[in-house]
Amino acid sequence: MRVAQQLLPPRVRITGTDGDRDETPAEYLRRVEGAVVDRSTIVQLLCRTDDGFHAAVLKVILDGFDFTNYPIDLAMRKFLYFVQLPKETQQIDRVVDAFAKRYHYCNPGIYVSVDDAYIVAFSLLMLNTDAFNKSNKHKMQKADYVRNTQVGGVANEILEVFFDNITYTPFVHTQDHCATGDQTPPTLRQRRSFVSRSLKETIDPYSLILLDYDLNELRLSSPADFTPEDPYSYVGTSRQFDVEVLRDAFLNGTVLRIMPPRRIQPAPLAAIPNAIAMPLPVSMPPPRERHQEPKKLRLAKFGLLTPVDARRKKRPRQWGVLLTLTHLYFFKNVTWFRGLMEQLQNTDAYVFSPPIQGFHPDEIMETSSILALHDASYRFPSSFPLSPANTDAQLRTVLTVVSKTGSRDIFQASSEDEMNDWVAKLNYAAALSSSCAYLRVGPTAERQSLLRDKIGVLEENLVHDMQRVEEDLRTLRHLGVLVRLVRTENSDADERKAIIKWRERVLNRWIDVEWERCAREVLVKELDAETGLQT
Repeated sequence: MRVAQQLLPPRVRITGTDGDRDETPAEYLRRVEGAVVDRSTIVQLLCRTDDGFHAAVLKVILDGFDFTNYPIDLAMRKFLYFVQLPKETQQIDRVVDAFAKRYHYCNPGIYVSVDDAYIVAFSLLMLNTDAFNKSNKHKMQKADYVRNTQVGGVANEILEVFFDNITYTPFVHTQDHCATGDQTPPTLRQRRSFVSRSLKETIDPYSLILLDYDLNELRLSSPADFTPEDPYSYVGTSRQFDVEVLRDAFLNGTVLRIMPPRRIQPAPLAAIPNAIAMPLPVSMPPPRERHQEPKKLRLAKFGLLTPVDARRKKRPRQWGVLLTLTHLYFFKNVTWFRGLMEQLQNTDAYVFSPPIQGFHPDEIMETSSILALHDASYRFPSSFPLSPANTDAQLRTVLTVVSKTGSRDIFQASSEDEMNDWVAKLNYAAALSSSCAYLRVGPTAERQSLLRDKIGVLEENLVHDMQRVEEDLRTLRHLGVLVRLVRTENSDADERKAIIKWRERVLNRWIDVEWERCAREVLVKELDAETGLQT
């Protein structure tokens, strides 16, 4: 501390038109640079004390570095090339803390906090020391480094790349570099024998730093491509639900009566060869045929949907679809379904008559386990017949039905309005049936209490799901700025595989969020409608 006080000049008071004032950290740094050898030495002197003003001056020095879209390992190489670390642990800690703050400021979407950036930065320093310490006979292995450096939002795939990049070549300071008399940056000749010999291609990190190389040329995609926003909408392309219209559709929809299958009457005993007629007991009356009431389905919507999922080879060209509050029925026999649609459309009766025979849906979905979405990022498969002049309009007619098991079915409606109607009614039914908040003719205190409880649970789940989305987005952004210095034949394939994996994971997280948002909005509006009816 005494050495630092002797080498660093004290702060001064400046007299001007505005009166006396203290030097700013920037003014102090400019004055000190004329009295001390270089900034590298200044950093070592500034970190010897925990004085707040010296920390502010150190921040000014760090502000001169732009680490935007730099991976943290390459950012640290850039920093330590121009700034030499002190020897004492406490002083190193102050420098690394200042570095972590600057890196987090330049890349706010990668680490949750400055503390996480500090932990990773310090782990890179320790790994560099372990890897290139000649007296260390037991080098840290990749699995050990990954296990010891578990930080939220930093996936194992990223830590593995950090390990390869750091153990490839040591940190180098500009004075050490110039002292060797070699004007070229350190290259593959500096690798140690414990580094894998199976490498096919390597990249010199200090050439990237000194030449200010565009790092995007070394990546599969630009970092801007790794921040996917939520492409899904549970209201389709419209703005919101109209709960009154939806409630009326499900409460006052046409009732479809379905006759049960006819029972086959047993053949009389006289027609059966060698049958023995057994007399009935006197107290037992002869069997009578039971009268069966037709099954009733209250339809909220019916229509035709065209499947466009290219992954399913055996699919009909069109589905006939019926929607009730609890189920979604699919029919392959479009000819029969068109006839049924024509009858339903031409009747104004509350109960459709006469009852239909042969109600045999090919597939059934429970509305409590599905969600309908409009995916703004969806593109038709190449095999799907399209009109090139009308592609954008056709994309606005596509809806995706997602189940809680993870399966997805993609359909095209006849128009954008029809798609929005399907999405709204499907999600209204899904929210009510999954919450067991079934429709009633009049408001009840029991249903209102149930709605409030479900809304509270959904709000808690929504907060949790948003946190998981943000965690996975940070990992995806981290992959976006990553640069592999050590490359093998499979590097591009591994990088692409990791990107696809985490993009799919983020999109699945967004679906979970849409599920909670949709159910919450429906139940909140349903509760408001209930209380409005009661008052």
